[in-house]
Amino acid sequence: MEAFDERTASDAKLKNDLLSCFKKESPNTFNILNSMVLNSDYAGTANELHKLKGNVGIFGFDNIADYIVMIEKKLKSGENADYFGMILELSRSVNEHIVELEKNILIN
Repeated sequence: MEAFDERTASDAKLKNDLLSCFKKESPNTFNILNSMVLNSDYAGTANELHKLKGNVGIFGFDNIADYIVMIEKKLKSGENADYFGMILELSRSVNEHIVELEKNILIN
C-alpha cells in the first residue's frame, strides 16, 4: 500500500480511478494472455505480460511483478512450461491484490 500511496501522493480519487480502470481492463488482459498461450504465441504473451508488469508496478504489486518476470524469462528462453496454469495463477493473484487494495482504500 505504501508504494501505491507514494505513486499517487495519497490522492484518494486518483487511487480509486487507477484501481477502477485496472480492475475493468484486467479481465480483457487475461483473456488476451490465455488466447495467446493457447495459440502458442509466446512472443506475444511475453509482450503482453511486460505491459501487465508495468501496470501492476503502479500499485506496488512487487511479488506479482517478480512472478511476471519469471514467466517472461521462461517464454523468451523457449522453455516448455505450463503457461496456461501460470497465467491462471497470475490472474488469481492480481484479483486478490485488487480486493485488498479496495479494502485499504475504503479504510483510508
